[in-house]
Parts: sequence; C-alpha cells; structure tokens
Amino acid sequence: MDQTADVVVIGGGMLGCSTAVQLALKGAKRIVLLEKGAQVAVGASGASGGLVRMHYTVPAAVSLAWRSLHLWQTWNDWVGAPSPFVNSGFVMIVGHGDGDVLRANVRMMQGLGVDTEVISVDDLRALIPGIYTDDIGGVSYEPQSGYAYPVDATQGLANRARALGVEIKFNTAATRIRTQSGRVSGVETSAGVITTPSVVLAAGAWAGRLAQTAGVTLPLTPRRGMAANSGWPSGMGRHPVIIDRALGMYTRNDRNQRNLFGIEPALPVEPDAPDAFELEAGRMEPALAVIKRRLPRMALSSDPTGWAAPEAYTPDGQVLLGLAPGVSGLYLATGGSLTSFKTAPAIGEAVAELLLEGQSKHVDSTLFRATRFAEGKLLTGEHEYASTMAGDEGKQSPG
Repeated sequence: MDQTADVVVIGGGMLGCSTAVQLALKGAKRIVLLEKGAQVAVGASGASGGLVRMHYTVPAAVSLAWRSLHLWQTWNDWVGAPSPFVNSGFVMIVGHGDGDVLRANVRMMQGLGVDTEVISVDDLRALIPGIYTDDIGGVSYEPQSGYAYPVDATQGLANRARALGVEIKFNTAATRIRTQSGRVSGVETSAGVITTPSVVLAAGAWAGRLAQTAGVTLPLTPRRGMAANSGWPSGMGRHPVIIDRALGMYTRNDRNQRNLFGIEPALPVEPDAPDAFELEAGRMEPALAVIKRRLPRMALSSDPTGWAAPEAYTPDGQVLLGLAPGVSGLYLATGGSLTSFKTAPAIGEAVAELLLEGQSKHVDSTLFRATRFAEGKLLTGEHEYASTMAGDEGKQSPG
C-alpha cells in the first residue's frame, strides 16, 4: 500500500533506530523506519561485540565516541529505559613496538577531554588477575568505558521510537530510492511506494546497493563480521573490556558466565548469499586459543559458540555520515566497519540535527562526508599502530 512520510529511515539496526528516536525527539513527524527482517538488530547490530570505548588513532573518531559515551551514560533521559551499558572499564594493550604510539594517542585523547591514562603492567595485573603480560609494551585504561548488550540496546531504541510515533515496518525491504531533479522523491519497498522528501540510509551491508539506485556510488565493501563466546571456567572473574593489539583480539564479559571475543579477519561477503550469516568453518578455535594465551584462566573454558553477520566497510574504517553527494534529501549513516555500534547514539543525533537544522551541533559531521575518498582526505591518525589487527581497516580495532 502506497503512503507518504516526512522521513524514511532504511535499516532497523542501531544506527537506524537511534536516528529515528533522535528525529522524533527533535520534532520530526511522520517518520517511517523500514526493516527487511522480522525484528530489529537482525544484521550487524545484533552480531556486534558491543564494545563502548574511546581509543582510536583518529581524533574525529575519538570525538564521535566521546559524545556517544555521554548518550550511553544518559540513556534513560532520552530513551526512557534503563541503559544496556555496562561500565566495566576498558584496556588497550599493545606490543613492545607500539608503546610510544599508544602514549601519543593517549595524549591526543586527553586533549579532547577523554578520561584515559597510561597504566603500568602491574596496574593491569591488578585489574585482570592472572593475565599474561610478557609480550606487552604498553597499556591504557578508560575507567568510564565498557560495553553494552547489542540486541537490548537496539530493541530499547525501537520501543522508544514507537512510543514517539515512529512507524516501524518489519518484513519490508527497501528496493529502490527514487529521485527527481536531483533530490529524493520516495522509496520503493516490497510493500509499495512511500513518497518522501528525506531518506536516511542506515542499511549496513546493503547500503551501497541501495545508494546506487539513487545514482550514488559509495566506497563500501560488505564483509562478514564474526564473534563468539565461551563459558567461564571456575575462578574466572569479571574484568575490563580488552582490545589486544599485541595478539590481535578483543574480549569482554558476557551474560551467563561467558566471555565474548572477536574472530578475525572480516572477509568480503555477498550480503544476500545463503551463508552470509554463518560462521566460517575452523575460525572460532584459533581465536579462542588467542584468548586463552592472554587470559590463562580461560584455558578450561567450555561450550564455545559463534555467530556472523555482514557489515559495510569503508577504505579508512570510518562511518559515512551526512548528505549523500549529488542527491538532496539523502542522508548517510552507514559504513561503520564494525565500529559504529558504540557511536550509533551520536551518529543518530548528528543525522537528525543535519536533516532538521542543517548542521550537527556536537560533532563535526563534515569530516565523515562520503566525498572524502575522492578528495584524498581519508581519516587517518598521526600516530598509527604497526601491529594492526586482521581486517582492521584504517588501523582501527573492531568493536
């Protein structure tokens, strides 16, 4: 059935749901959110590691994450529900060749206001008893960071969006973004046409294909992100989130006495392929072996289980945020390269401000413009790590 809307948001993950809530809070009317699946968080959001940390080498990414942390911490104020955020703390571990780089990046983040510091290996042992430290060349600690439960977070945003009047249409795939005279005129869906002057494209691994229907080519590569968890053995305790560049892994506590960990690398995938949401055979066990090396108490962990979902990657690993080039009324919130779960609250806020007020107030969205690649202005840091993680576009850790 055809209908009209003031704004159509394509994608029912963290980015789409956050944007829908922020649009409604800021006064937008007749908002429709389209999700091709039967519920929210069925794509990369639901499969996310859920890390909420500030440590990046790119100042723009740090600022985006720092603004988003404020929104995680004040979740109840704008979402109207208890926050799914767990303030566990966060540590970044690097090898012996990256100690000076880590210290330089901590100074950069401190200059942006982030609550972070370099700590000693002895401090790390106090935070995480039993951790293996012989190969560690530097450690930083963020006491305000941690993680959030991805499905809970996305569902909470969807519930808030509905309460604010957003119409969420499940099992409704966007198939084409219509344009006329260089601006958005509507969205064709599996259930009919929605006439609208504004579209927010937050469709993850499917965003590049949909943008192409509007005549916009985006530098996006769909890749399969993978993660897993495994049961805690006796004597294992709760600990801060860990990103470990020395060994190339990340891990955090999960529910039900389990630890979640990432599986690298994120390999290219066709998002509509029958196996796009399947864990690649033989990938989980080597990743778990790395966790056991860093956390020897995990040696007796049990019942590992994994999952996967496609996500969109950009050449520099940073999100596409703002107006699409050449099409008025088409806004981008995609291409997070497995890093935009944590920044989704701030990205949604920025997109809503751009759409309704013409500029984002809390982050400089122009830095994340889609044209930066053609302009040769990729977002990279002054102090990049040598010990990159597999699939680590733009030398940014996943999570």
